[in-house]
Amino acid sequence: MEWMVCARYRCLLVASFFKANRIEANMTEHESAKRIITRRNGFLFGVFVMSILSVALTLKLGWTYAWILIVTGGVLYVGYRWIRRQDERLSAIDPEHPLFREMRLDYVRD
Repeated sequence: MEWMVCARYRCLLVASFFKANRIEANMTEHESAKRIITRRNGFLFGVFVMSILSVALTLKLGWTYAWILIVTGGVLYVGYRWIRRQDERLSAIDPEHPLFREMRLDYVRD
C-alpha cells in the first residue's frame, strides 16, 4: 500500500515537472532559450529528488552519515549559482522572458 502511494506521488511529481517545463518553454520562440529552460528545470528536478533522498538516507542510516546532507547543501549552493548564470544567459537571448526568480505562482494567470 505504501509503495502505491509513493508511486502516485512520483508520477504527479514527474507530470508536474513536464507541465511546468512546457509552459515556461512556450513563453519564448528561441530554441536556445528553450534548451536553457529545459536544462535548468531538469537540474532543479534532480536536486529536488536528491534533497529528499539525502534526508531520507540520513534519517534511515543515522546521523553519522550527516555528510550526505553537507554534500547536498554544497550541490544546492552550486546549483543556485548555476541557475543565476543560466538566467543571465536566458535574459541575453530573450530579454522579454521572465527570470527564474520572477516565476512565482502570483505571476501566473489562467
